[in-house]
Amino acid sequence: MWAFHSFFLTFAYNFAMKTFYQCQFKTMTTIKQNIILVCATLSLLCSCQESIEEKAARYAKEYTRKYCPTPILNHTRTDSITVDKATKTFNYYCSFFEIMDSAEIIDANKENITKALMTDTRQSTETKVYQQAGFHFQYIFHSGKNPEKILLQTKF
Repeated sequence: MWAFHSFFLTFAYNFAMKTFYQCQFKTMTTIKQNIILVCATLSLLCSCQESIEEKAARYAKEYTRKYCPTPILNHTRTDSITVDKATKTFNYYCSFFEIMDSAEIIDANKENITKALMTDTRQSTETKVYQQAGFHFQYIFHSGKNPEKILLQTKF
């Protein structure tokens, strides 16, 4: 993206300099028109940036649309991902199935599951940019048999 902006800024600068030297013999109206054109182009290029929060929300929405619900892997399925822009939090809504769909098993392994989630999230290349921007990650696991029941909720 930076190369794209760099190319157009260089182009705009060269265009402005060329216009300046060529306009020594043109009317003042033509010079003003060319300066306005260059300024409008630069402002258009600079205004097309989205915030990290908007980028995160777009990523979560596209991921959910394309991949969710994911196939069940290790008795777990990702149902959806959302982003709360105000608190800069990714919310992962997941479900446990088969042997993991038990409150007793989850309670007994709560710390291990949380540590594994933290390790996986921190090592993920997809979340590095968001981690550096101060985002938090929340995982909410529901029962596969009873979707209203929350078996585990953790945030880091």
